[in-house]
Amino acid sequence: MDDEILKGHPLSEFLQSEKFCSWNPETRRYYTNSLQDLLAYTQQHGEPTVQMLNDWVEHLQQRYGRKAVNVHITAANQYFRWCGRLDLLRGHLKSEIETDPPTPAVTRVEYLKLLRAARAQGKRRTYLLVKLFATTNLPVQCLSQVTAEVVKQGHGTLNYHGVPIDFRCPAPLQSELLDYMAQNGVYGGPVFMTRNDRPMGRIAVFNCMRELCRIAGVPEEKGNPRSFRNLYKATQQQLDERIAILKDQMYDQMIEMEQAAIGWPSAGNTDSSRTA
Repeated sequence: MDDEILKGHPLSEFLQSEKFCSWNPETRRYYTNSLQDLLAYTQQHGEPTVQMLNDWVEHLQQRYGRKAVNVHITAANQYFRWCGRLDLLRGHLKSEIETDPPTPAVTRVEYLKLLRAARAQGKRRTYLLVKLFATTNLPVQCLSQVTAEVVKQGHGTLNYHGVPIDFRCPAPLQSELLDYMAQNGVYGGPVFMTRNDRPMGRIAVFNCMRELCRIAGVPEEKGNPRSFRNLYKATQQQLDERIAILKDQMYDQMIEMEQAAIGWPSAGNTDSSRTA
């Protein structure tokens, strides 16, 4: 396989990089096949541009279903991030379900109210489920893949309808999950189980969340994982906005310091020398 896609960033180096090798073998296989498709397309159409990648996705849609196309997009995005070419990242294709009106987000006040209610009622599993969905952007369909091994490692690659997704467990949540696992004898496999020793499913998760909403006085329609994921997304967006503002402020301060040191003298500075 040739080492072309973006000049100066050989594909073979990405496939041997620490990030790529940290994913499980199945994910690496998906990504390798997807990048081979992208490589073949670039060999015919030249180095990637935004328009060329849009054309590539349209080409993929003629050959694959939505989920498979999204795997290709994910693989390409990972490669472009490794290259530092964030301008070439593109979004995934959305399903009809994903284009429905969004579920209302739980507010942070409501979220904390739910956590307090869960603690007061001794509902530790529900407490952890609420915190898990509100702080990790985890799809409920992937809950059974949150295993003791993944929690101990602090991160992992999960399979969402055939699309690999990165999962990171924040350190404070990881600490609480490890303590929960120790007290409940969870040494391997899914962390969240039913009384019948089966992985919790979507209905069981919804039921315990809605019950907690009733107890806490939070609108019951917000008692679902998607509402908590919306809180996560809203929080991330707010943080990104703050970081962008801070970045601009720091940049202006840097220029101001440089200007104070070697800037062109102002017209009101009579002590400065003048040149024709």
